[in-house]
Formats: sequence, structure tokens, C-alpha cells
Amino acid sequence: MLDLKEVAKILNVSYHTVYRLIAEGRLGAYKIRGAWRVSQKELENFLRENHSLYVEYQPFQPKKRFRLKVIKKNL
Repeated sequence: MLDLKEVAKILNVSYHTVYRLIAEGRLGAYKIRGAWRVSQKELENFLRENHSLYVEYQPFQPKKRFRLKVIKKNL
């Protein structure tokens, strides 16, 4: 069983997003002793159904910009 922080890390989303997915019924979870837990099987089913949203997701990483410096030579 995984806690919500572990699921959030796997899906690369926030803790609150995982909680919202559970509240909407899109991700199956169990409340054990007051804490939400997601089984590995439930997470695999969720990823299988929504793989285009999470498996292929790549976080945006801005590319470095390079400036060309023009040097004038006296001929």
C-alpha cells in the first residue's frame, strides 16, 4: 500500500491532485487508521486507463538560451 505522497511522486503531481482524484472516484483508495492508502493494483489500473496523461508526461524544462556575440575585426 502506498500513501498519497508516494503516489504523487510516481504520477509527478501534487498531493492535492491525488486527493482530488480519489474524491472524484477516478483513483481507488482505502482509508486505513485515518490515512489514505492506494494499493499497487489500483495505481496500475489507473495508469493503464490514463497512461497518455501520466506515463508519457514529461515536466516542462526550459532550454537554455545562448546569445551569440558578434565580434567585429578591423581589417
